[in-house]
Amino acid sequence: MMLLCLFLVPGILAQSMNIKWIKFQLDKWKAELNSETESRLRELSGVRYTGESQRNDFQEEFSLAGQGSIYHPNLLVFFIDATMGFQQGTYDISNSSYPGTRNAGLLRNFNFQTRILPQKPVSFSTSIYRNSQLKEDSFFDNNKTSLARETIQINWSNLVFPLAFNYSQNAQKEFLGVREIQESRNQADFNGNFGKRDLLNGNFRITKTIKTREEKVLGRQTYNNFNLQTYLSYPLEKASKNRITNSVGFNRIYSKDSTALIKINTKFSYRLTPTLNSRSSFVNTTRIYNRNYSRSYQLMTNFEHILFSSLQSSLSVEALRFTDQAYQKQYLEYSASTSYQKSLKQGTIFIDLSLTPKWEQVESESGPLRNGQANLQLLGFSPTWLRQSSILAESIKVFDQLNEIQYEEQFDYALLITDSFLQIQRVPGSAIPDSALVQVFYTFAGEASYAADRKVYGYGIRYSFQDYWGIEIGYNAQTTKYPGYSAIGRQSIDPFHTHKWFLILDYQPFNVNLDYEMSTSTITPYNLTSCSIDGLSGSFANQYLLGRAQISRQNLLAQMDQVDQKQLHLEYFRRLSRNIRIQLMWGYRDVSGNLNDLRESKWHLTLQYTQRKLKAKLILTQLTTNLYDDSDTSRKGVLQFSINS
Repeated sequence: MMLLCLFLVPGILAQSMNIKWIKFQLDKWKAELNSETESRLRELSGVRYTGESQRNDFQEEFSLAGQGSIYHPNLLVFFIDATMGFQQGTYDISNSSYPGTRNAGLLRNFNFQTRILPQKPVSFSTSIYRNSQLKEDSFFDNNKTSLARETIQINWSNLVFPLAFNYSQNAQKEFLGVREIQESRNQADFNGNFGKRDLLNGNFRITKTIKTREEKVLGRQTYNNFNLQTYLSYPLEKASKNRITNSVGFNRIYSKDSTALIKINTKFSYRLTPTLNSRSSFVNTTRIYNRNYSRSYQLMTNFEHILFSSLQSSLSVEALRFTDQAYQKQYLEYSASTSYQKSLKQGTIFIDLSLTPKWEQVESESGPLRNGQANLQLLGFSPTWLRQSSILAESIKVFDQLNEIQYEEQFDYALLITDSFLQIQRVPGSAIPDSALVQVFYTFAGEASYAADRKVYGYGIRYSFQDYWGIEIGYNAQTTKYPGYSAIGRQSIDPFHTHKWFLILDYQPFNVNLDYEMSTSTITPYNLTSCSIDGLSGSFANQYLLGRAQISRQNLLAQMDQVDQKQLHLEYFRRLSRNIRIQLMWGYRDVSGNLNDLRESKWHLTLQYTQRKLKAKLILTQLTTNLYDDSDTSRKGVLQFSINS
């Protein structure tokens, strides 16, 4: 109410004096209600929190927004945009086997934001944002957070050389029980561009960021980053695609471990003849980490030749040389492909051929062990491969995407060993969210010096016929061979063949796909058979009914596992003065074999109603997982309701 008075009183006084130098009006409001409930029944062995658990959340939010202006004959016209909001909610968490874990409390959140925008050609804007949040907890410590943010933006509009400057300052304080944490982030950004498309043109960006985090006992941490990016483009001919471009990037990080990165990328694009185009690029990258450094040179060239519409060919060449203080690698790779199509009296036939030879040489001086890192996405309870061989299982460390939370083996994930390769798999009750991205750090046996040749052959043929009905049938294959290599202490390489047969039948409104795929790899051999049926009635613009059914079976020969999957998806949508959408999805997966005994079923229902001022959405999901003798059933419901002016 005090905030409302601050905006309205000056306007009222100005009106009484017949001076319209300031005005403000609240013209928008919005109210939201969100409710979420989840129940889980876990029957797990070796896990502390098992049994039945319940979580209920309720959030309500209300916000006001308005706009106005400030005017004076000797000043610019400034426009004001302000928003004020309030949010609160309750939550309740309980576990049947540990009653002491019951957790209930109240969440309050208040924010205020305002912006001032003058007129062009020089536009200046500033914004102020304030947020305070209090989280009362009956089990954990209370949490209180305050956030302050100020931003300044200056833009100079010019047809030849427009410029922009942005500055933001963030300060956050958090009180968690007796702990006090202060964080700040200051960032300045200066950018601009010049020139025209058919002439010399380019752009630049300079960014400076300083982050600090201070907590009693733990001390103060500072992160300082400077980044410079430039881009220059020069056409070789006026109004032509023939041009040279060059970009330079420099990034310097000042912290506990200082890092510098310099990257120069030069690209060349030229049309040699009406039927022959070429593109080339050269990339030079230098990285300095503390007192260690690495440098790489990469050259890529591509030629595309279109003799006539039915015959297209391409040739690519890529060369790389990478060096650091203990490791050197260089390779040369060619890639040639051609595609031919022939129109028949009934249908069209397509033929594709490709050849990719590669020569690679590695010289290692770092000793038998090296450190590595990989970013993986863990989907459900499916095993995910680490492509690096000879990893020491005891060296595996798994962190979240921000590298802040370390997960524990057996409780959060399991390691599966196949020959010299590893797989990572989520386990029931894991703290790793489904489909989450994780970082994996490991140590592996370093490769001794070696030289290897590799050749990849690709070939395919398909036939297509389209009338009031359609059919497409084809075969694709890829063969990888290593005609010769020499190594010391290096494990055997993996030549393999991949084959795929497919059949597509199209008779509106239905589409049927049949696929069979197999691989003879000694590391990841498999065969996969799948069938899917799609149907569509209506128009995506107004009203439609969509259906999809899919069934597949995959045999993972290395693990002696068999994966069966079934999926069903139904969706109805109608657009009139209001929109109605209904989605129903069901899926089932069964993984059985020597290493797994997993059964997983999931269904998902969404009901959505939308009109100009009102939105309502209901989501219901259930996921049931059985892994050996352990079971985990989760039911979740979400209700969202929003109304605005």
